[in-house]
Amino acid sequence: MLDIYRDLGNRLGQANVLTNLGIMRRLTGDYPAAARDLEEALGIHRDLDDHPGQTMALNNLGLIRRETGDFAAAARDLEEALNISRGTSDRLDLANALTYLGAVRRLTGALAGAARDLEEALNISRGTSDRLDLANALTYLGAVRRLTGALAGAARDL
Repeated sequence: MLDIYRDLGNRLGQANVLTNLGIMRRLTGDYPAAARDLEEALGIHRDLDDHPGQTMALNNLGLIRRETGDFAAAARDLEEALNISRGTSDRLDLANALTYLGAVRRLTGALAGAARDLEEALNISRGTSDRLDLANALTYLGAVRRLTGALAGAARDL
């Protein structure tokens, strides 16, 4: 499929296929190839000024970097995704960026920032129909509350 889009000169098609390849490779644990695909996709999305595409690529790059322990790069990518998504109407991208960034902050011990991000993600997720986002926000927020000693809140969330 990617070759067809390249032959046609369809850059948006190329970027979308590269993003999906990156996601698939991330899910199968091939992080180096996933990062290459997503970085190439991100470059094309930037050239096209495609904000939703940029956000999706950045969110997934952030996940790769979190999963490989590069928390500083994960936070950088997710903060960029968050900034872009705040300027669009896509609430799902915004909730994802906040949830993933909150998860990274939790892992780095920035618990106040993690709680802030996750509470915002939770509020947004309650207004969408995506129950997986809601579950992710609740799970990560419950973990942050447990770490800060807010056990009743953690039990409620979890």
